[in-house]
Amino acid sequence: MQNNGFVKIIGFLMFLLGGCAVFLSFVGVNISLFSALEKLGPSVSFTLKLVIMIIGIVISVIANTNRKEEDDEKDMYMHRNDNY
Repeated sequence: MQNNGFVKIIGFLMFLLGGCAVFLSFVGVNISLFSALEKLGPSVSFTLKLVIMIIGIVISVIANTNRKEEDDEKDMYMHRNDNY
């Protein structure tokens, strides 16, 4: 993936914004970015903010995985076992 760093930043920002929104909603402060969510009701907006946090974590984890290195390690292990 060529934009790996950009994707990591997007995932981290989603996690950070979702976390701040959840924390601030406990205090009673609403972020204007999520004001449309607050109109849906407190339970729906809380759930959607948690979903935003989880999606941000998933995006960051997927961006951190490097499939090429994993495939190379598998190939090395398979070739090493072929000698026996």
